[in-house]
Amino acid sequence: MMKNYRKLAEHFPGLKNTYIKKFGTAYQVPSPKRKHLNELIKQQCRKNNIVCNTNQLFEYMHLYEDKQAGEQLSLFDLF
Repeated sequence: MMKNYRKLAEHFPGLKNTYIKKFGTAYQVPSPKRKHLNELIKQQCRKNNIVCNTNQLFEYMHLYEDKQAGEQLSLFDLF
């Protein structure tokens, strides 16, 4: 038994196999209610005037990005 499932099997006998069958070894597991949750997040963002559209966020980031500004620091310059 993988050590990650030890506590699951200890506290919820029989659930380990159901979990593995449904999710496998997936690192991220989407919620079955993800559409509803995403809509709630969008509503709260609109209500609070928060941009949550990925494209808009990246457009905004590029407005203020100056690739010529600054200097790349080196860890070795500190010593």
